[in-house]
Amino acid sequence: MTAIAVAVVDGRSLALTAGADELVRVRDLATGELVSQPLAGHHSGVWALAVAVVDGRSLAVTGGGDGQVRVWDLTTREPLAEPLVSRHGCINAVAIGVLDGHTIAVTAGDGEPLQLWEPAVPRQLGASLRHYDAEALAVATVVLEGRTLAVTGGDGARVALWDLAAREHVCEPLLGHDGAVNTVATTLLDGRPVAVTGSDDDTVRVWDLTARTQLGEPLAVQHDQVLEMAVGSVDGRTVVATAGGANLVRVWDVATREQIGRDLVFPLAVGALAMAPGGRLLAGVGPYVAALTYHR
Repeated sequence: MTAIAVAVVDGRSLALTAGADELVRVRDLATGELVSQPLAGHHSGVWALAVAVVDGRSLAVTGGGDGQVRVWDLTTREPLAEPLVSRHGCINAVAIGVLDGHTIAVTAGDGEPLQLWEPAVPRQLGASLRHYDAEALAVATVVLEGRTLAVTGGDGARVALWDLAAREHVCEPLLGHDGAVNTVATTLLDGRPVAVTGSDDDTVRVWDLTARTQLGEPLAVQHDQVLEMAVGSVDGRTVVATAGGANLVRVWDVATREQIGRDLVFPLAVGALAMAPGGRLLAGVGPYVAALTYHR
């Protein structure tokens, strides 16, 4: 499994999972049962997955090794339109944001580029943006001081901030990691917009996006490398779950940098993480989805 996302469709929580088998599967999160045949259309592994609600319609946006960006109607489980094709190659990550009142998808991929898409149409929005690194690996969006920004990571260990309306860098890259930045998320910490990043250097770092500085010491997660990460809220605390490609997941309090609970050990390698409503943690374990709920 390569990616997980959660959507609410007709009042039902759904877990979407993507994999190297070119398929996207949709499960009822309450029962774990598949709700339809897999969503098929990609011609290579599906590495990127995100969900959005546009004009009351729940959509999934997927990207993969075939360079295609596909948009799916989650009510009908059918493609919304013909796929969009990136001329730059593999799509590694996708994030959803709002720009000028329109829902957009931002993809990160090989050959440096970031690309903007309008999934409801669907269409590409303008030219690609060149990334600092040879390969853009991770992307998240955030609204900061009225501007929609993308926060990105790549194989060059840098964290970059982009103004998506102006199509330009906000500042010099944020430095601190000593390896590829594989995963990025944005959230609020004590009311401040922050980015949380995980890297091949086996750390998770927290960045104040207003001050453009690292907050505190890095979190040494002891996975050898951070390949998967999910950020959410549990009992009012901002938490981050981390995995490094093995069968182990750890959950941390972002504010205190302390581990919450014990190590979570699974029978198979963990390939994806996501946070679901209610503070539930979803882990893609081999071909399965494990759903865990934390209690005080």
